[in-house]
Amino acid sequence: MKYLETYDLFPSLIQKYSITNNSVILEDIFGDNDLGDHDLLIASKRSKESYVLDNYVDLKGHIQEAINIYATKIGISPIKISQSWYSIAKNGGYITRHTHPGSVISGAYYPFIETGQTFFAVENPNPDEVWNNLTKYNETAHDFELSTDDLLIFPSRLNHFTDPNQSGTRICVSFNTKYAD
Repeated sequence: MKYLETYDLFPSLIQKYSITNNSVILEDIFGDNDLGDHDLLIASKRSKESYVLDNYVDLKGHIQEAINIYATKIGISPIKISQSWYSIAKNGGYITRHTHPGSVISGAYYPFIETGQTFFAVENPNPDEVWNNLTKYNETAHDFELSTDDLLIFPSRLNHFTDPNQSGTRICVSFNTKYAD
């Protein structure tokens, strides 16, 4: 048999950026005494506001720039941030497995990780099979090691989660997107 070609079809693009954060968002988050709960958060709290980035124009601009690069790379129409919120996890806190229905791409920006690093997992969207050896095509989930000021952008349809936090206080600013008008 003659080997012809290999095709990597329908890959899921995930991009990681490092963003310089000159906003006062951390000061505001640490000063927020009116946090709420959410079904997806375990031993963590969340902002009650769903448009947090609207208050931090420079930071929102940096994130939107990364979104624009992502959208161009995958060849879709322009998209923009539609919702944004933050969560605070102490040791043991985590975010359960979920997707973001109605959003095009989503992202997680970590302006503060007390120990400097944390992990964020994205699941393989392909069905489980019986595998002989682990490859990039069959890993169940991929853990991304993130540092303070890292931004991870991914398709909203992918299941994702965090393991129980072991990094002290961890702050994550999350967002959804929609197609630009």
